[in-house]
Parts: sequence; C-alpha cells; structure tokens
Amino acid sequence: MIAGGTDELNELAYNGFIRLMNCSLEPCRPFDAERKGLNLGEGAGILILEAEKNAEKRGADILGEVAAYSTAADAHHLTAPHPEAKGLEIAFSRALEQAGIQTRDIGVINVHGTGTTANDQAEAHLLARGLKSVPFFGTKGMTGHTLGAAGAMEAVFSLYCLREKKVPPTPGFNTPDPELGIAPAKGGTELSGPWAVSQSLAFGGNNSVLVLKGEG
Repeated sequence: MIAGGTDELNELAYNGFIRLMNCSLEPCRPFDAERKGLNLGEGAGILILEAEKNAEKRGADILGEVAAYSTAADAHHLTAPHPEAKGLEIAFSRALEQAGIQTRDIGVINVHGTGTTANDQAEAHLLARGLKSVPFFGTKGMTGHTLGAAGAMEAVFSLYCLREKKVPPTPGFNTPDPELGIAPAKGGTELSGPWAVSQSLAFGGNNSVLVLKGEG
C-alpha cells in the first residue's frame, strides 16, 4: 500500500487562513511564549506499507511498524480544537489500547504544534495531564503547516526519530510558556523506548493518532 499526502500553496487556502487571523508574519514558534500563529507550507510525504515477511523477502530497509491508529471527532467548533482536547484524548487512549502499550512505554510524541494559541493550549492540556514525562517535539517551525501533507510528513519524521533514537529540536521554540505548563524536549534527548506517537488535529474537531514502533 502506498500511503501519503501532498500539498502546495494556493490562494484559496492561503487567504482562508489569513481570514481566520491565526497566521504569523514571522516563522512559526510552536509552544513558545512569543508564538504568534502558524505559517502555511508545502511538501509531500509517502510511506510504503507492506507485510513484514514481504519486506524482508525483497530486502527492504524497514523503517518501522505501524502499531496502531485511531481517529475521533469532538465536533467542538468548525475550525478550533476542543480546549480540553476531548477528541484528541479519545483518539490517543484508543490508539495506545490498540497497540497494547501504556503512556510510560512511549519514547516520544510528535505533536501537531501549529504555534496558534488554540492548538498549543489544547495539546498542552492533554500532555500536561498525564504525559509530562514523555518528551515531545514539533516540526512545523521548519516546514510550516503543510495541511494535506502534514500527517504523512510527520509520520516520516517520527520514524527517523525512532531510527536515530533521539528527539530532534523543535524549530522556533526558545522560551517556555508558563501558561502551558509543558515545553518541547531539548534536541538530542535520548529516547527511552521504541514507540512514537504522531498526532494530528484538523478542522471540525477531527483528531488522529498514529502509533509507530521502531526497528531494533
């Protein structure tokens, strides 16, 4: 199976986000005290999913395993996430249950991290409530929000994070926000386990969580 996404900048999406008044003229700064909003970006991410025995037979370089996934919608608002991350919490707990792991098993979390007040507060609410000991990072300070490509690209980043067994820095993050109560891990932080969670928040209150397991 070929799974992925691609997105390119266009006037409709760009002007739509401008009208939402959540874009920044400066580079995106997820979870930073001085964050001012998101940037749009463009890119693509593609993953090849196949049975392990088939991958081994053809000598593929196996990056990892899709251990579980879950999607839940809280329908809180047309564009804003639920402030207490209700839908994300459901998707997160169901994905961990499907993978057969607990929060203490997670080595790293790749957050949605748009750098907007609503998104960062919602994710922080979930992370601070029971995941403070789990290191997390975000990549939109480097890529911008690539919309239809974001989930696929961030799954790829998560797999390489597992391969390197280290947490990368969060581009744009410098100053912790005391109101959030949590902050991204410092770059180079060693992973404590082979499991990574990549989470995505979308319009309409849709939330998706992907659990990945590294090789070795």
